[in-house]
Amino acid sequence: MPTVSEQYSSFRIGKMLNVSRQAVNQWIDKGYMNSYRTPGGHRRVRKESLLDFLHERKIPVPPVLLDIGDDSDLGRGGAIIYLVDDDTRFLLRMEHAFSEQFSHGEVASFRNGYDALLAIGARTPGLLLMNLEMLGLNGTEFVRHLQKNEMTRSLPIVVVTESDTTPQWRTTILQMGVEAVFTKKMPAAQIAEQITAFYG
Repeated sequence: MPTVSEQYSSFRIGKMLNVSRQAVNQWIDKGYMNSYRTPGGHRRVRKESLLDFLHERKIPVPPVLLDIGDDSDLGRGGAIIYLVDDDTRFLLRMEHAFSEQFSHGEVASFRNGYDALLAIGARTPGLLLMNLEMLGLNGTEFVRHLQKNEMTRSLPIVVVTESDTTPQWRTTILQMGVEAVFTKKMPAAQIAEQITAFYG
C-alpha cells in the first residue's frame, strides 16, 4: 500500500484542482482516474494515476504535486481544524481525539460563533466542526453567512448535534451544503477518525 503522501482522497484532489469532490468522484466513476477503496470504503487515488490524468488532459500540475508550496490538508503540516461549541467538555474530548489522529496539525476551539468568525477571517481553517444549537447563535444563518462569502464558500463544515437527528432534519442540514452530521452520542475518537479518513 502506498504511503499517505502518495495517495489522495477525492476531497483533497478537489482542493488541489479547485473543483468539487463530486466532480472528482464522477471522473473516477467514468474511469478517467484509477482509484481503490480503503477498508473503510473511502476512495483513494495514487499520485501516479492523478499525474497521468492531468497530463492526458493537459491540466497544469498543482505545486503540491511537485513537492513545492504549502499543503494545508488535514493530517499534513499546517492543517488546522476549528471546533465551535459552547460545551467545554465536548471541545476537550474532540481536541484530544483530533490530536491523536494527526500530530502535525492544529486544533483551535471556540465557545461561540462570533469568536470563530473573527478567527476564520484571520485564517481560514481546513475544516470547521460546529454545533448548530448553541445559545445565542442561529447556526443555519452562521453556515449561510460562510457560504455567501467568497473566501469561505468552499470551507468544509461538519455539524455535531446534542440530540438524535431525524432523517428529515439531517436532509435539511445536508442540503445547506454541510459535509456531514454527527451526534454527540458517538465517541469523540470515532468522529475524529471518520473525519480524518474522509478528508485526509
